[in-house]
Amino acid sequence: MSPKNAKVVAREIADALGEKEFRTYKTIEGVIKHAGIDLARALLEQTLEIEKNGGMLTLERDRRRSPGGVFFHLAKGQLPLEQRREIFHNRPPRKQPEPPIPTENATIKTNEGTTTALTTPEIAAETKTTLPPEIVEKLAILERSAAIMRKKIATLEASGQPAGQTMTRRLLASTEQQIAEIKKRYT
Repeated sequence: MSPKNAKVVAREIADALGEKEFRTYKTIEGVIKHAGIDLARALLEQTLEIEKNGGMLTLERDRRRSPGGVFFHLAKGQLPLEQRREIFHNRPPRKQPEPPIPTENATIKTNEGTTTALTTPEIAAETKTTLPPEIVEKLAILERSAAIMRKKIATLEASGQPAGQTMTRRLLASTEQQIAEIKKRYT
């Protein structure tokens, strides 16, 4: 198959899915190049059928997948591991801004009570030593991440949604362990 044919079919599929982002188009093109036009068109038909019947929820079950998300979910389920890696792990990362380091204590209310995420100056004071700036920054980011995860868990619990709680709790435990290890190392 010529690269020109892959580009044309990728554009047709992206248009049929209502996907406008260049990254999405390039990933569809990757599916075509690695798995073939026939499979890509079969995935499109399956996606349109799923959309016609109400769509597909995300793993967290908190929202519907976009048509492109359904297409890629189906592709990941039907392609061998090596092809999935080639298509989905070689994509350029999305440009996301770095989360700001908190400058004030962030208070998060959870079912267990109120949690205060420490800011950079408090982290340095709490460890009773002068920390290298990169460690202070890392601790601030970890503390902020933990606070966000606690908030997400509280939201999931309040809404009665069990999906996502287990994984978020695991991530929170891992983050808290990293924080404890860094504090232990520098105290």
